[in-house]
Amino acid sequence: MAMSPSDEATFRSLYSLTFDAVARYCLRRLPADVAHDAVADVYLVAWRRIDDVPAGDEALAWLYGVARNVIRNANRSGRRSERLQARLTAHRPGHDPGPEPLVVRRDEDERLLRALDTLRETDREIVSLRAFEELTFTEIGCAVGCSPEAAKKRFARATRRLRSSVGVTAAGTVDALPRATDQGDER
Repeated sequence: MAMSPSDEATFRSLYSLTFDAVARYCLRRLPADVAHDAVADVYLVAWRRIDDVPAGDEALAWLYGVARNVIRNANRSGRRSERLQARLTAHRPGHDPGPEPLVVRRDEDERLLRALDTLRETDREIVSLRAFEELTFTEIGCAVGCSPEAAKKRFARATRRLRSSVGVTAAGTVDALPRATDQGDER
């Protein structure tokens, strides 16, 4: 993306004046290797949105807001990675369950995917955002253009339809989805 010379000068000045403060902010909240990537992401956002960066002392506050979002994303990614690592660790190498469980699981997954296809597009998106992206109902509402409470109700209705649609044997697959009534972080 080409920047005008004045925008480039503005960015260079912003960077030189605020880099140390933004780096300290990120380093206090993240491990060093992740913090350095976060700082780079903050300034990438500033570069792309240079026209949105307020002038003067408000610029640092704006960058802190960007850094806060970048840190939240980094933390969310870290939690996902830890959960994946825990699941991989729980699966002991050398333990071969044989083909039967794999065939049953594949059949259940296919039935769940077919059941997902029967949902309205928005409901399917709500279920996907909740189950795979692990968003809160507030975030889902923002993403699909409804209130958090509407997102929660639509999620609950959609998962009820999925449970009745996939049948008894595949219900365990649907039960692995988070429930609309789960506590903590609106999950």
